[in-house]
Amino acid sequence: MSLSLQQLPAQCDIYLVAGDRLSFAVNFGRDISGYAILVGVYKQELSVPTTGGQAKLTKGDDVFTPIVQITDSINGVATVVFTESQTALLNATDTYHWYVHWVPTSGDRRTLVSGSAYVTVR
Repeated sequence: MSLSLQQLPAQCDIYLVAGDRLSFAVNFGRDISGYAILVGVYKQELSVPTTGGQAKLTKGDDVFTPIVQITDSINGVATVVFTESQTALLNATDTYHWYVHWVPTSGDRRTLVSGSAYVTVR
């Protein structure tokens, strides 16, 4: 018998235009009073070992931290805003990912949503 346990985030890719504002709601489906909601966009980097071996994709530094507004904590709704100046930092030739973490009062961080952020220019 084979068993497996998975705790993977929901996959949600974002397509956006650099320099445009992007605003969307995230519905957690439960009371999020007391939770910290953290959202970030980071550049994915290629790490090539100098001693040989296989190159790996790694998480680079966050490019920006979007604005998060809890719009209805009882029903678990937050609004995420990528401002014009934030999305202007993104380059169409780079590879980006984004994530939503929630952190309850216990401090046990969990990634609930993540995905690629595809950028185009005007």
